[in-house]
Amino acid sequence: MRAIKFLLLTLMLGICTPTQASEVIISKVDADLVFSMKRIEWEAYAPRVADRKWKIRIKRIETGAGVMAFDPATGMGLSVQPFYINDTSPPDMLIVGSFYPNGKFPSNLSKFVSDIEKAAQNDLGGLYEVTARYVKLPPSWEGVEITVTQSKNAPQ
Repeated sequence: MRAIKFLLLTLMLGICTPTQASEVIISKVDADLVFSMKRIEWEAYAPRVADRKWKIRIKRIETGAGVMAFDPATGMGLSVQPFYINDTSPPDMLIVGSFYPNGKFPSNLSKFVSDIEKAAQNDLGGLYEVTARYVKLPPSWEGVEITVTQSKNAPQ
């Protein structure tokens, strides 16, 4: 069961090293899964997302539970945060982050982030809109956050 949970997290967050921007960031299957869940379903699922060996923190806020996980073995951090406007609809937005110790990213950050954004958009297709941004987290992490929304052309 733990292996299945870890596989789901790996697929959902598209674990990739910062030098492999062409890797899958979030798959269409996983985006479809999250965007099909109502808030109560996500909040029941969220605690089971990451491997138990990781340090996991669930932050419950008004717009839905966010999952933050840290792998002590690799120093990598991950986050998944769907944003809900109510309890009866799927999320309006999903933010997925991958974080690494400072100094692991290529020097041309704008190209790197642009490449990640393009790869994620290609993976998700026309039913989703994707944006990516570089972020720094204190005290010593940097990363990329992918924001995913359903396209205005997506069936409701």
